Amino acid sequence: MKKFKNHKLWLTMLGLTLLLALAACAPGPPPVASEPEDITASEAAPAPAPEDIQNIIWQWTDLVETEPASQSVVPDPEKYFIAFLPDGSIQGKADCNGVGGGYTIDGDQLTIELGPSTMMYCGDESLDQQFLALLSTVASFSLADGRLELHLADGAGTMGFANAGPVGAEEAPATDAGETEAETTTPSVADIQNITWQWADLVETQPAAQSVVPNPENYTIVFAGDNKVHIQADCNLVKGIYTVDGDKLTIQLGPSTMAFCGDESLDQQFLGLLITVGSYALEDGRLQLNLIEGAGAMGFDNGGAIEAAEAETTEPPVAEPQPEIMGIVWEWEAFQDQAELNDIDVPDPGQYTILLNPDGTYNIQADCNAGSGAYTLDGSSITFEPGPMTRAMCEPDSLDQQFLQYLGDVVTYVLTDEGKLALNLKMDAGNMIFRQGGAEGAGAGLDPDQISLDPQGLADAWQPVVVPAQPYDVSQPPGPKGMPEHIEILFGATDPADRQPGDPIMYIIPVNAYRQMWEENGNLAVSRTMEMIDQLSYMLTSSPETAGYPALPYEEIGSGYNDLAVQVGRATATDASASKNGYRFVGRWAQDANPVTNEGMRYVYQGFTNDGKYLVSFWWPVSTSQLPDANDDLSQEDRDAFDSDAQAYISAKAEMLNGLSTADWEPDLAKLDALVGSLQIEDMTATGLVGPEWQWLGTLSNDGQVKNRVEDPSAYRLLFNADGSYQFQADCNNGSGGYTIDGGMTGSFTMEAGPMTRAECGPDSLSTDMMNLMEAVQTYRVRAGGELLGLLWPAGGGIEVFQALDAAAE
Repeated sequence: MKKFKNHKLWLTMLGLTLLLALAACAPGPPPVASEPEDITASEAAPAPAPEDIQNIIWQWTDLVETEPASQSVVPDPEKYFIAFLPDGSIQGKADCNGVGGGYTIDGDQLTIELGPSTMMYCGDESLDQQFLALLSTVASFSLADGRLELHLADGAGTMGFANAGPVGAEEAPATDAGETEAETTTPSVADIQNITWQWADLVETQPAAQSVVPNPENYTIVFAGDNKVHIQADCNLVKGIYTVDGDKLTIQLGPSTMAFCGDESLDQQFLGLLITVGSYALEDGRLQLNLIEGAGAMGFDNGGAIEAAEAETTEPPVAEPQPEIMGIVWEWEAFQDQAELNDIDVPDPGQYTILLNPDGTYNIQADCNAGSGAYTLDGSSITFEPGPMTRAMCEPDSLDQQFLQYLGDVVTYVLTDEGKLALNLKMDAGNMIFRQGGAEGAGAGLDPDQISLDPQGLADAWQPVVVPAQPYDVSQPPGPKGMPEHIEILFGATDPADRQPGDPIMYIIPVNAYRQMWEENGNLAVSRTMEMIDQLSYMLTSSPETAGYPALPYEEIGSGYNDLAVQVGRATATDASASKNGYRFVGRWAQDANPVTNEGMRYVYQGFTNDGKYLVSFWWPVSTSQLPDANDDLSQEDRDAFDSDAQAYISAKAEMLNGLSTADWEPDLAKLDALVGSLQIEDMTATGLVGPEWQWLGTLSNDGQVKNRVEDPSAYRLLFNADGSYQFQADCNNGSGGYTIDGGMTGSFTMEAGPMTRAECGPDSLSTDMMNLMEAVQTYRVRAGGELLGLLWPAGGGIEVFQALDAAAE
């Protein structure tokens, strides 16, 4: 992954906790030789009214700390300021970074919740990190002699601020040094709405400078009629809201894509300036956004009006499910530019996909990145809101950024006569064309070309084939049969019809489709057997049983009982294995007690692919020289032992067979282990955690009892990315971090915290509980089917259950 220079960091909408973590590394301001002032008088002053501090530019001038006692002054107060706006939002500047957020006041109690910020590197001498870290710990405020004092929690100290004048009182800067400023008008907000405003230039006052934006069409803002803004910041798309009061204008950023646009990009500067806008005006048909504290003005050219319906994203009524587009993995195969100048034929459509869930959420893959979000649907109108997204740098020829940018401009959809999905962009800018990649959970869902393995020299040839669904059937003995469409890997034969009973075979069967087929016919046998296989995949004991192991499909075992199982253990898996969790044994199935011979003895593996969605069932006939080949070859001693006490005889044989080495079998069991471990499936995740977005359902005790349920699972979500990072939402808080893992469907697991917000979400919130869980979790389990995830507390503390978001919508 590319490493970025420290002066250009990604914009993140997950809050500013990262800044708090870095605060310890930021250099502090130089101490003042005088003794610390007595702050008790200011703390005892009467609580001012909120309006006494609102709409004022407060510049940070000094800091008094109590542990250890010290007082320091801020060298450049004009670089560090905060403004409290009447709508409960804040605007501020932390040296070279703009910052937004919100605040609440109760008497003299004040809390500041930092929100979106640019995250540029301001230099080793900057106090930006310390400034933001201190603001996050403010607990109360007071006014003393016209100065604002913000008192830190736990009596840690006081930040002093000077009044630098009202917000918006500044004059807009001249468009050229020494030139008389052109006459401006205070427009109606309707005059700036539903227009694509292109950032053309910037005038700064400290120091005086004027610059021209190289590519204005890459930096645009649209003010919609519903007080929402739609922003393009170079390669990123950003949503937000705006408020207008006369000529006063404030912009608050919201969800955003988080791509790195290159060292020469102005995306961070653009977004940082928008956060500090205080007023606006129209000048000769150009939009001028004036920055607070008279810092300058951004000039915008009119890039053309758009239809109001395309600009606005009002909340539509809940739409009826549209089965023709939902539940299907749509693969992007082309972009058709209306001007036919920038058409794209996507070289690998399977790398750019979108799945529309019935609950109004979507899941996407954009080449090497994955994410999710929300969409709104009203008739043929459809819009996509950005959500959590991985931020890896894909290959130079990747189309991931174009894919995300186009999705942000979609306004309507059409299903073509060929069954393709066309997503139409606003302003007739073009169409994204998608082909059907398959319904979720339907069919085999895999292409034989995705599968590879090493037969370890045990077969001259092997062949994976798709086998059509075999309907549920109870009409023929020895019992019910039936499988959904699945894949069979044949060894030697290339056609399933040529395979003889008992020949080697590996099945790859969709779990949910298999369960559904049998349950719809009133038979729970497959579901129950699947659960037992799932349990044994991670619960094998050090002294395993020698009989009674479950296995599927029933076509391989008929109605017999597993009366002998030896050499029980886990097959060898590598990091690249598609099936890391399962068990293997050598055994047989019988309807009645029989002497133990090589007849019917097979190596059996039962497990699941790493994502939990497919059962992997492997069967290979084996033999050993320590057993007779058939009943006719039994010694008289064995006949007598079996006739005397069949169960004791079988137990003795099991003990003997367990004492053999893998090389005492033909073929060597170690080679069969290696064959199973060599199974690879292209695009198969290394762990079942990756892929879905998980929402928290509640807690199970070790005895299976529900200890508590989460009232609103959608407020507590986890998304694990293939690159070892994760994002989460915990009620009103969110954040990200990294994780380490050892396993496929189950294994050891640790989560390392990264940047996160830590707001107080209310007395009934489980935000703290969820964050405590992420710090303590050590083990995970993904249930067969890939729909449920269990995160285990240490020392038998119970299991936290999460459900895949797409499964919750079904």
